[in-house]
Parts: sequence; structure tokens; C-alpha cells
Amino acid sequence: MGDLIKNAVQNIDRLKQASEIYIYGAGIIAYGIYKALAEVYGIWPESFVVTDKDTAVKDIERIPVISAGELKPSDDKYVILISTPEVYHADIINTLRELSIKNHICVDSETEYFIMSEYYRKTGRFPLLQDAIHNERDPAYGVQEPDVGVYMAKCHVDPPLKGNYHIPSWIRPIQAGASLTDARISEISDNTGENISTKNRNYSELTATYWVWKNTDHKYKGICHYRRLLVLTDDEIKNLEASGIDAVLPLPFVCMNDTSEQFLRYISPDDYNLTMSVLKRISPEYYEAAQSIYRDKYIYNYNMLIARQKVFDDYCSWMFPLLFEIEKISEQNRKRNDRYIGYIGEILTSLYFLYNKNNMKIVHAMKKWLV
Repeated sequence: MGDLIKNAVQNIDRLKQASEIYIYGAGIIAYGIYKALAEVYGIWPESFVVTDKDTAVKDIERIPVISAGELKPSDDKYVILISTPEVYHADIINTLRELSIKNHICVDSETEYFIMSEYYRKTGRFPLLQDAIHNERDPAYGVQEPDVGVYMAKCHVDPPLKGNYHIPSWIRPIQAGASLTDARISEISDNTGENISTKNRNYSELTATYWVWKNTDHKYKGICHYRRLLVLTDDEIKNLEASGIDAVLPLPFVCMNDTSEQFLRYISPDDYNLTMSVLKRISPEYYEAAQSIYRDKYIYNYNMLIARQKVFDDYCSWMFPLLFEIEKISEQNRKRNDRYIGYIGEILTSLYFLYNKNNMKIVHAMKKWLV
């Protein structure tokens, strides 16, 4: 974490000295960075910047959204803060270069985590793994590796990564949707044992989650993606149990208005209403809690987590019956498949862990984008 902190501090110092700051992006990453910079550092952007203004909102909390072509910094001490998913950074840099805009900072995984972790420390919500972990290893472990099994969901149609990355030994690739193709891309597939591999087009990474639930018994189980993973040090992995950690999740995103509005960016109102109807009928206590949780501003995206076996299994035992019922009702009139169940899984994952935040020791780690 040393280089992470050093680079992030340098970036914050650069922002403090800038005459003008522009945030490139108008989505959930850009909004979170904006809120954190304003609240923690008193740094406010001149505007949000987008490539295609026709697809963006006109303003965010009265701060204008402009197109890249409208950028006209008043001097050379400006900074453009690129705050989008990392897969878009290279294209944005090229767009800025064509406009002779050179002063930019890319909000990569490390910078985003540093800025947002300071925001959550200040607000007192969503504790960090690094603040909760014991400094000394549990003597019971000795030199043995802990029983942690985190499975990286991969699909045969995934485009290759451009970078070379070190993947820790406790992360194991699993082919999701293996029943839908003869191609094999990993030793572990989600079509063995008890599985729902054939549902992958709608369920996405959740077919891998189901497989891990039904076919493994690690002390700690987890799911990540071939493009996204949770970053934990060896000592943090070895001390999850000693530190009493029940679940590790990525830091939540901050939604522009409320959580329910963010959901509706990815699923239809009909799917959202059906989800709430099924939730009310099958899990009324969670439905009641959702009335306030979904009016708040926080969401866990990507269905990624590491959890104690009992917690992981309880989460799955609660979520999958809801998803199966939603699917059964929805499929009667559905005309297209678009991983809608995977998105609904994010709705339920957020609800489950936000509902249980006072019943479990839930901590948060950096989410790393692989590009």
C-alpha cells in the first residue's frame, strides 16, 4: 500500500494546487469522486465532462455537464480528473490529446480506493478491511495457507486482457456458462456437481456463485470477475478469521439520487417492481428494510464478495429462491434475455449486506479493474 498512498497523496496535492478542476465522466464513479473531493478536501469541479453530451444529463447538483469540445481552461494549471471505468481511459486520453488537453489524472483502481476510503472514514460508514485486520498473524495458522477459496468467473466469450497481472493463489478461475459451449477455458467449470450453468445468459456470474455455494466448503468463500477482483494482502487473507471478519465487499458506490434510481439504469421498471413484489411475498422483513435502504445512496455492484462459509451460504440460500421465483414469473412474457437476473442479483446483494451491517462484521477492500 506504500506506493498507492504515495501516488494518491501526490495526486491530491496536485488537485489542491490546480486553478481549475474538471471531472471527466458523469456516471457513478465520477459522482462518488466528486462527493469525496468536496467533503473531504473541499475541492469542487468547474464542470463534469463527457464525450457525447447528447447522452448525458445537463448538470449534476447544479454543476454543468459539458462536452470535451467545450473544454476551455483559463490557464495551464488546470487538471482533468478522468473518473470512468478504466477500460475507457485510453480512449478518453486520446480524445483529450486531440483537443491539446494534456493535464489529466486517471482515477485508476488505486486512486479511486484512496479517495473513497478517506470519504468513508470521514463519514464513519463502511469500515475498511485495512483498519479492521489484526496486525499479527493468528499463531494457529503457522505457515499454512488459510482455507480461502475465491473463484474468478470467466466466460469463453470474454475478450483478452491487455495487461499482465499477478493473480493470487487463493483466486481460482471458474468457467461460467460452461454448459452453453464446448470450449474450455479453465480447469473448474460451473457445469459440474449441483449447478445452474445453463442459466448463465440471464444469471451471468451468479451461475458461478451458485456453484461455489453448492460444491465447496472453504472456511471463506468468494466470487470475483476476470476483469475485477478484490485486493487483499497475504496477511489480510491469513487473518480474516483471527480478526472476526464475516464478509469483505468492495467499497460501495455513491448514487446520484438514490439507490433505486441507480438500479433502474440497468433493469426495467417492470423488473424492479416484480423484484419488490416477490421480495414482499417471500421475505417481508427484507422488503420492509428495502423501503429505507433503496432510498439511501449506496450500492454494492458486481456481485463480488468474500465471506465466511456460513455467511456466504446463508446469503445464497436467501437470494437464489428469490431469483428463481422472479425468473419463473418474468419468463412467461419476456421477449429478450439480457443478464437481467445478474443485475437483480446486485439489487439483492446490496440489500442483504446493508440489511445485515449491524449483525455481521462487514469490511471493505479495494476493487481492482483489470484491463
